[in-house]
Amino acid sequence: MSARTAITAGALLTAAITSGSIGALSSAAALPTPEPASASTAADWVPSTVLVQWRPDAPSAVRASLLRTAEARVTRHLSTLGVDVLQVPAGAEQHVVEALHRSGRALVAERDGVVHATDVTPDDPYWPKEWGPSRVHAPTAWSTTTGSSAVTVAVLDTGLNVSLPEFSGRVLPGYNAFTGTADVTDDNSHGTAAAGVALAQGNNAQGVAGLCWQCSVLPVKVMDANGSGSDSTVAAGVTWAVDHGARVLSLSLGGSSTSSVLSSAITYAQNHGALVVAAAGNYSSSAPFYPAAYNGVLSVAATDQYDALYSYSDYGSWVDVAAPGSNYSVWPSGNVFLFGGTSSATPVVAGLAGLLVSVSPAATADQVQAAIAGTTTPVTGNPLAHGRVDAAAALTALTGTATPAVSPSSSPTVSPSPTVSASATPSPSAGATTTTSTASGSIPKPGTVTLGYTTSGGPVSLTLTSASATLTVSVLDSSGSTVVTGSGASGLTLSGTVPSGGFTVVLRGAARTKYAVSVSRPS
Repeated sequence: MSARTAITAGALLTAAITSGSIGALSSAAALPTPEPASASTAADWVPSTVLVQWRPDAPSAVRASLLRTAEARVTRHLSTLGVDVLQVPAGAEQHVVEALHRSGRALVAERDGVVHATDVTPDDPYWPKEWGPSRVHAPTAWSTTTGSSAVTVAVLDTGLNVSLPEFSGRVLPGYNAFTGTADVTDDNSHGTAAAGVALAQGNNAQGVAGLCWQCSVLPVKVMDANGSGSDSTVAAGVTWAVDHGARVLSLSLGGSSTSSVLSSAITYAQNHGALVVAAAGNYSSSAPFYPAAYNGVLSVAATDQYDALYSYSDYGSWVDVAAPGSNYSVWPSGNVFLFGGTSSATPVVAGLAGLLVSVSPAATADQVQAAIAGTTTPVTGNPLAHGRVDAAAALTALTGTATPAVSPSSSPTVSPSPTVSASATPSPSAGATTTTSTASGSIPKPGTVTLGYTTSGGPVSLTLTSASATLTVSVLDSSGSTVVTGSGASGLTLSGTVPSGGFTVVLRGAARTKYAVSVSRPS
């Protein structure tokens, strides 16, 4: 049975950061550390453009004369506002504004300002150096969502230091494919590094910011201290992760040979609604690399800060997308280091997938993959099927096409479909009405049920009236943020306050767990 190894670019971890200095860990050259791009300011202006609102009594002949004198022409008329958009000579914008004011014929004359998306800028110390997330426009995506604890991203690798603050409160019980136990101790560092790129907590004033800050982390150890595993350990890890609720699987590993066992495990994941993201390899080759080359796997190459394919990255029509291949991440000790290779690019895409599933929980793996692959930016160098991923564009594409998680109706919508019922009763307060809905069924594979509700806003109470095993239950508001979460079986009660509109209840647990849940909220 063929070996599977961690994918690295010459060295496992290219550079360690210690007391502000960079010390090489091996004789291999460290990947380049780019300067962060300078940010635009809110005072930017659209070049060669002036806006004017004329006085109602300004004759058209006078207006035309003023425009000729200013060498300006109308390119657009905002009829509702009575504003003309003028094209003027470059560099003359402010002079034209002043001349229009002096003429006495304009109510308003001003330059056309540039607006910017309300990006989220993390306060993590290494954020200014993290060119990768900036390159894929993650800050713009974060203004919509930073992830959801109801979405589980599995990192199949050498394990994880589960005690690191970067993952605090989000690590689920993991699995060791060698021992069959929950011991996922990272004795190599590769796994913790990969998890950090995808899932490190952002905006917590320490370390780095990963792509999906709020997603639940499922560590699965499929490689040993030497960064090696086998088809059977990876296959066992894939099926275990799927059976334990993973919606996204990140595999920074691979080998050159095919395996029917591993292929079957990948198919199992796909048949159960999980998206598999895998590294294309670091061999400067167009030869297929597995599991990345299996049909339906989202395979990832590595690009630099200029959207050029790294020379070490594998390529070809079988490689779907590319992502930044040199990212700061965390060491099991908690130190920050530069982590390079397609091993580093892969969790960028896995974390992005976590964001997309967070904002559209009902989206299928195919829809998520299509949104990511269909919104890429071209790369230079060896050819790929698509280009470098764009988090903001993928988010926009998915939310414009995917089925929403929350229905606009007053009855709950569910996926999959349990038995549901609802009743309305008057509330003691000012004529308000409380609606109580019940839902029951069995948890399917891959282990998640999503229930959608609408409300006028206010207190929500939830009771897990029965459950044959422990379930994790979360209430999410319309933005995907967690309102309240808890774990338990029969009798588990949660309460919180949600804004007007929609909210979702997510039940996560082992497949075939039977449940019944009651949800009360203002109508």
